[in-house]
Amino acid sequence: MSSGLLGIATSGLLAMQRAMATTSHNITNVNTEGYSRQRAELAASTPQYGGSIGYLGTGVNVQAITRSYDRFVNEQVRSSTSAWGELDAYHNLVSQIDSFIADSDASLSPALQGFFSGLNGVVNEPTSTPVRRVLMTSAETLVNRFNTINQTFDDLRKQASQNLSTSIDQVNSLASNIASLNEKITTSPGLLSGDPPNDLLDQRDKLLNDLAKQVDIQVLEQDDGSINVFIGSGQSLVMGVRSASLKVLDSAYVGADTDIALYAPGASRYAVVTDQLTGGQLGGYRNFVDQVLDKAQNDFGRLAASLATQFNDQHKLGYDLNGNTGIAFFKEPTVTVMGKATNTLSPIPATFATYGNFNTMTGDDYQVDITATGTRITNLHTRTATDFPAATTAGYPVITHEGVQFDVTGAAVGDTFLVLPTRHAASDIALDPGLSDPSMVAAARNSTATPATPPPHGPALSDNGNALALLDLQNAKLLLNGRASYQEAYNGIVGEIGTLAKTAEINVTAQKNLLDNARQRRESQAGVNLDEEAANLIQFQQAYQAAAQTVATARTTFDTLLGVLS
Repeated sequence: MSSGLLGIATSGLLAMQRAMATTSHNITNVNTEGYSRQRAELAASTPQYGGSIGYLGTGVNVQAITRSYDRFVNEQVRSSTSAWGELDAYHNLVSQIDSFIADSDASLSPALQGFFSGLNGVVNEPTSTPVRRVLMTSAETLVNRFNTINQTFDDLRKQASQNLSTSIDQVNSLASNIASLNEKITTSPGLLSGDPPNDLLDQRDKLLNDLAKQVDIQVLEQDDGSINVFIGSGQSLVMGVRSASLKVLDSAYVGADTDIALYAPGASRYAVVTDQLTGGQLGGYRNFVDQVLDKAQNDFGRLAASLATQFNDQHKLGYDLNGNTGIAFFKEPTVTVMGKATNTLSPIPATFATYGNFNTMTGDDYQVDITATGTRITNLHTRTATDFPAATTAGYPVITHEGVQFDVTGAAVGDTFLVLPTRHAASDIALDPGLSDPSMVAAARNSTATPATPPPHGPALSDNGNALALLDLQNAKLLLNGRASYQEAYNGIVGEIGTLAKTAEINVTAQKNLLDNARQRRESQAGVNLDEEAANLIQFQQAYQAAAQTVATARTTFDTLLGVLS
């Protein structure tokens, strides 16, 4: 009897000791991110048959140490983390571009107004050299402002690229660590007997949440306790104990933005997954570049190219103070064209793509493919492809499409080109080097209104006819299919970016609330409550003390029995 009593009491001591240790483990990890509350699952030991009196209890044992875990709640946290990471990264960058472009000191508007104000001075005093010098100074200010704003676009593009590279490094590190934890989990001694390594599982879940912040992922649990992780449209990032890696590659187009490639474990071959990766900070950086930065820089470049080209066209129709025909006022931007390294047409001639009608120009980028039947031009923003059949005679025709002229003469079937009509226009614009003196401003009107040989004695010095025509360009609807002047086009760019920034702010705030709610649900289900743990600790301590008292009672009983027998 005393032997049974001692065994029962001892089982209670051991069980309560394990329960208190588990509770202490919970308390010490109350601030550990990703930790799930653990519980010692107690159960009565197998009873012993006592004959006519029935079954006798034999004490208690700890069946398992379980963790509070809800797969659905964890998946909600993970998906909310990915969505918030994407919106947060996007918002951080779009708010920067909004703050800069809307800043009155950095805005194009004062410089644009100052330029036409200087031109108005020439209209009023066409022969005044100081007034002409003011115009040239204001023109220099204008082109510098174009250059500065475009440099900000380039800096943000560089920042987004650096952030993306950092995000890729984190993805690779997290994937490697998840694969390492997979190995530890699958080889843990108690797994086969139904005792999973709870702390390792928590660590892996935290890594999955960290990974989801970087990129959208899909997780598939395996029977051996490991997990497989997929990104994009089903590309494997983690397969059991092996992990793939993302790398930044040079684009197929020489000089273009980079691509993202996925390398399988231990392989030299890769798959380009640039357009397939979504969600997380990585997706947010890409969305900013693709949806905001490219369009803003293109639209801004279209404004610069339009102003420079159209002002030059009119300026060349006039005469300067020396009676000479007007020359280019601005150095005109050019279309950026990049080809694949495998192209036949190399180098690419400057005439491959040139400006046509700015009023119908979209500002979008294009891919030009030379096919066996002609030329296919794909708008990379709308994804609309237009086919132009080859000429029946030798060579290819000059194609005018959405305000851009394409001359693909010399290109061979299979050649592919990336055309950025206005991407770098705002960085290219400058005062023409030939316009070296204020007297060369062509303010006088050509009597025939066409570039022609000047009359024998040149125009009247006080003639301001061409200056008036140049000033008329300020309010002329020369952009967006006749709907916008230069200032209105710029206001449209600023307004669109402002709307995107405000929408991004609303979205990221809403998603942060959803993420907080998901985290609170997980915390209420799996988090450590110190008050609850303290109560448990007291309960287990009292049970331990009672079991210890039972041990003492068993010893006394046993000693009494020995005394009787002796």
